[in-house]
Amino acid sequence: MQTAAQNGVQRLYHYQCANLDYLRDTLANQRVHFSNPKNFNDPWDCNPYFTAAVKDAESRRKWGERLGPMYKELPAQLRAQLEATWHGNWYDHEELLRRSIDSLSGWVRQLTIDSWRIYCLTPHADSVLMWAHYAEKHKGICLELRAQTEQVGRACRVLYQDAFPLIGPDDFGNPPALVDAVLLTKSREWAYEDEYRVLARDEDADPTFSLRTANDYLRLTAGALTGIIAGSSSDIGAIQAVLAESRCDIPLRRAVRMPDRYHLGIVE
Repeated sequence: MQTAAQNGVQRLYHYQCANLDYLRDTLANQRVHFSNPKNFNDPWDCNPYFTAAVKDAESRRKWGERLGPMYKELPAQLRAQLEATWHGNWYDHEELLRRSIDSLSGWVRQLTIDSWRIYCLTPHADSVLMWAHYAEKHKGICLELRAQTEQVGRACRVLYQDAFPLIGPDDFGNPPALVDAVLLTKSREWAYEDEYRVLARDEDADPTFSLRTANDYLRLTAGALTGIIAGSSSDIGAIQAVLAESRCDIPLRRAVRMPDRYHLGIVE
């Protein structure tokens, strides 16, 4: 995975809707809201598939090593029945192994929903499609964040590809590869987003992870939020009022529609 810091990115942007209560909360509490993957608009996003290609003995052996702990957690009565009717390695039972692998997709999907929280960013503040899709048809705002801060700089770049990632036993036993496949790979049709993701864990699900959210919020380090950009169709007066009531000196700029071309400009 490539991070924003490794790629030399200076600023990253988060598009959000026109509800200014979110902006009030960010300014008052110096925090941002991370998404639960179950709410993403791409139904393939963070929805893994584990390949059940188990015809050859080596593939079965590898899967058996990976899934051994799961097999041991089966109800004792079910294990006894299986072992009474099958006298070889359990993973050489193709039907049982295939069912075990198939169950992985749902299990990892639920684990992802329960444990991971994601903050979506892009290096582009002038994306016409992003303003339309994620900032309520240009009526919302865009937060500008400094990528040199540790929290934001660790944002990982999303990989876009034509083929859906099929996860085999070697990937399942390799946590970085599994993160890439499950959390950081999308269809090439989404490549216009040029997305970076800050990956965090819910503090109740994993109190030891280095970046943890509390009730899906993460407190920003000082200086991380460097600017706010108002959409070209936003209520600029209402945004200015929120900044005034928050006694915030963060710069406010505006996206403006170019009248003679398909382009947005960002102006003071």
